[in-house]
Amino acid sequence: MEAYKFKTKSVCHIVFVDDEKSAIKLFEHSLKAQVQSGEVKLLCFSSGQECLDYLKVNEVEVMLMFSDINMPNMDGFSLLDKLKVYYPHLDLFFISAYDREDFKSKASMMGAKGYLTKPVNFSAIKSIIKGYLE
Repeated sequence: MEAYKFKTKSVCHIVFVDDEKSAIKLFEHSLKAQVQSGEVKLLCFSSGQECLDYLKVNEVEVMLMFSDINMPNMDGFSLLDKLKVYYPHLDLFFISAYDREDFKSKASMMGAKGYLTKPVNFSAIKSIIKGYLE
């Protein structure tokens, strides 16, 4: 399968993947000002497969992704593996409830750009996003 190509970027899309609906709501709420200002468009998915299916049929320029690790059917590590094949330009930051060195080490070895722990520090997330927008 060939890597997907995107049209010219018009909006900065940021993806959040987490199987917990409350985490998605919190993420949406914390970035509400950036979304309302038109600075970013937020795409939220409750599974890695749902995210990949969406990206496959919608030509959006995703700037970066935040994903949980422990999710049913496809964990965050498997999602990162697929992203590296089809979307090699996409940077992924893990957000996990587990502050485990083995997870951090694996994330780093696999090419994740960062590893954040829950409860999420939204100031740190906003700072990461700001760095990508500049």
